[in-house]
Amino acid sequence: MSQAALTRIEKAIGTLTQEVAGLRERVDALAGSQGPLTTAEIIEFLDRFRAGEAMGEAGIGAWIATCQTDCLRGGLRTAQMREGAHALLLEQRIKELGGSPSQEMDESAQTQMMDLYGSTKLSDAEKVDKICSSFDPDTILQQLSDQADRMDNDQETQFLLRSIIDDERSTLGFLKQAHDLLCA
Repeated sequence: MSQAALTRIEKAIGTLTQEVAGLRERVDALAGSQGPLTTAEIIEFLDRFRAGEAMGEAGIGAWIATCQTDCLRGGLRTAQMREGAHALLLEQRIKELGGSPSQEMDESAQTQMMDLYGSTKLSDAEKVDKICSSFDPDTILQQLSDQADRMDNDQETQFLLRSIIDDERSTLGFLKQAHDLLCA
């Protein structure tokens, strides 16, 4: 077989590979919420999550500024650091994937969080109680894990997210311990 024939065959294989990859992304998109996430879907998810982590960092900072409970303040500092690190890591990964971070949490959510976390009218125990009663930690962690499970096509992002989930589990565990201590 001539070199020219081999070159044509290699070019045809390359074209077919690209077409199959494009078809796979479209089929996966049709599979709905159960199929693997496309790169665009991963970027969108990461950007929403990044915005929430950045808002969490700011909210916890407001709480630290008003916190009157030493043991709580120490844990809040760790949680704030984690939230900020997560926002930065997610921003970096979005850029590596070709995206540009743009999402922000809506103003009403930001105001609601800052009013609660930064309140000087509520005690630390009341804040912990309100926060812990507003969500189910297992549901949140499961939703994040479900998204990670759909990132098999991007293992770097998948394991970045799994590591962040471990940090979130630790922060939620700290809040539960604080609730048990302060609200018993």
